[in-house]
Amino acid sequence: EPQVFRSSYIVAPDFGDLRSPTNRKTKQLFLEDNEGRIIITDEQLDMICRYSERIAKNSTLTNLMKNGMNEIAGFYTDEKTLLKCKFKADLISHLNGESFYVDFKTTNNLSDWSIRNTIKNFSYATQLGFTAEGIKNIEGVYPKYCGWVFLGTTAPFEMKCYFAEAPTIDYGIHKYRKNMDLL
Repeated sequence: EPQVFRSSYIVAPDFGDLRSPTNRKTKQLFLEDNEGRIIITDEQLDMICRYSERIAKNSTLTNLMKNGMNEIAGFYTDEKTLLKCKFKADLISHLNGESFYVDFKTTNNLSDWSIRNTIKNFSYATQLGFTAEGIKNIEGVYPKYCGWVFLGTTAPFEMKCYFAEAPTIDYGIHKYRKNMDLL
């Protein structure tokens, strides 16, 4: 959505030495003129452009994003504990009659070994289960496919997609349920 991007974000110029009153005033006017917009650096713009290029080359992810809803927050009451729960999904999409949930993660190491350890060490499967439960409470069914898109945080800003198989999704739901039962 280039138009949305251009209206929401702006790259900050180099204001020079901010000890100078003129440069401070220039920066202040820039901030006032762009109030409400997200100000980013040239480096961040480069990273965003490279991510966009990577995503555009992945037809499945591109279709999911075109047909999906980004950053969806939802609320539900857990049936067993009656606790009020809030979840946030980076991307919920429907493709060919199937539901998808995708979580975007950043990392400085895209090796398979590192990503597997990250999924384990940060309990991403449990997070996936919690979000899948939230989606089920809103849509009536668990998403059929869940996964992660790992985005490298350093040049060349590579990307890797990992879609969880049914046993991983079931494990995540089991772990989420087990944690809720401790409350």
